[in-house]
Amino acid sequence: MRGLSLQAIGTTKENLDKPSDMGTIGFIYLHNLDTTNFLAIGDDADGPSLKLKAGEEVFLRWGASNVSVLADTAGCDLEYMLIED
Repeated sequence: MRGLSLQAIGTTKENLDKPSDMGTIGFIYLHNLDTTNFLAIGDDADGPSLKLKAGEEVFLRWGASNVSVLADTAGCDLEYMLIED
């Protein structure tokens, strides 16, 4: 587990940066810092399974190798933490 990270998310699907020695992600904390746009969140294998509206935050069990994120109509800043399973 590392501390909080910040990543600028664009309108093209991208994976969250994670440490190279981290395997399966067991839990994620996500906080959409944008005041207008939502983020679509999923894993590499499928389409987005979670919608994080402007200003929302969530802590949940994940269970995948990566977290892919896509901004709605304009870039958003995302605060996050990944915790290995």
